[in-house]
Amino acid sequence: MSTRYYTENLAKIRYKHLKQALAPTAGPLAGLMAGGLRLALMAGVRLPAAHGDGFPGSERTIDPAELPSAAVAKWAPILEQLRDLGFEPLRTCQDQTVGAKLHYGTTLYNPTGNAVAILEWTRMAGAGGFEENTPLELNAYIDGGPDIVTGVVRRQDIAMADLVQIESAEIVSFDNRRPLGELYAQHRERCAGKDVIAVGEENVEALVDARARQRFDELLQSGLLRELSPDEVKRLAAADVGELHDC
Repeated sequence: MSTRYYTENLAKIRYKHLKQALAPTAGPLAGLMAGGLRLALMAGVRLPAAHGDGFPGSERTIDPAELPSAAVAKWAPILEQLRDLGFEPLRTCQDQTVGAKLHYGTTLYNPTGNAVAILEWTRMAGAGGFEENTPLELNAYIDGGPDIVTGVVRRQDIAMADLVQIESAEIVSFDNRRPLGELYAQHRERCAGKDVIAVGEENVEALVDARARQRFDELLQSGLLRELSPDEVKRLAAADVGELHDC
């Protein structure tokens, strides 16, 4: 079966979030640009997708030696901090993508703190060329839900991260310039009084996969994600992505 790809549905993003997302590159023009974009989207204009991601379960488990050198370099200091906090490696994956995007992820778990960390590395087209990003997600899976999720992202990405609100998870995002140990402590404080599911070698992978599918389905049902059409996938697959893989 061929992979089905999905992308963000800009028509579901409110003006204030568009403005905040555009501010780092558009500066004082962000409000004007966001307003024009919002009006166009409300009128039914669909902007061409720049990339798409496969559905949960389509990713490929890889040996860390297969990672791009840029991902290894970006991850190294973060992984060191996670190891110091008691996290152990579970797996590393390459996501199926189409268009101008590379997407890798590594999952770790802390059997003492009953936490799961999902660290990503993306490389995609930005305003000034290709941009790399390393968002981190700390998870506590709650029996009966909702789960506790702490996002660790770039300051300019907090507004967009906060847009993602789903019933199965309480998501709060923080600036990644703050010490990771401090953010992990806050994450654990948020779990106080909750029935956190214990994670260990025997159950953690199944839990991670089940939660990923559940959250993906919620985002799709909310309209924040949309499936790319066959014509869109064909166009993106044939696109010249230039120096995307030069990393």
